[in-house]
Amino acid sequence: MKGGWLALLALALGAQAQERPQLEAATAARMQVADYLAQGPAPWQPASLGGSWAWRADHTVAADGSGTHKTVQAAIDAVPSGASNSRRVYIHVKPGIYRETVCVQQGKAPITLYGDAADASASVIVEGRYNALPKRPGIDAAHPCHPDLAAATHGTPGSATMVVASD
Repeated sequence: MKGGWLALLALALGAQAQERPQLEAATAARMQVADYLAQGPAPWQPASLGGSWAWRADHTVAADGSGTHKTVQAAIDAVPSGASNSRRVYIHVKPGIYRETVCVQQGKAPITLYGDAADASASVIVEGRYNALPKRPGIDAAHPCHPDLAAATHGTPGSATMVVASD
């Protein structure tokens, strides 16, 4: 087809000029997570986790030192390997802002991180790295799960706050 790719490019550029379809305000107001999960040939119905109030914490993270660990990473490091323990390990993260990178290495036992039942959003894990953030090549690791020592910047994998490399 003569000029086929040019025609496709013109069509694509024309499509970009159009606005993406959006939900009507009334429809959007009615949408729930279950509505999204119900889409597709085999709707997903996740099993209930029950209430966090019923869980007994194996480890408690509290920045003020009142828990078993001061950082989320320290609590995760204390989780045994899945080979030696297949029981789920519960880590309660007390309210606070935890500025750290977190890496769940491959082979860990199953883990559940949870905050307080009254306000789980009061427990925040955050780090301020971004793709182009410079680092010292050969010295600084980009991220505990993605070290990339040779790179001059943290890169996309190194900008993650939390990486789960385990099942």
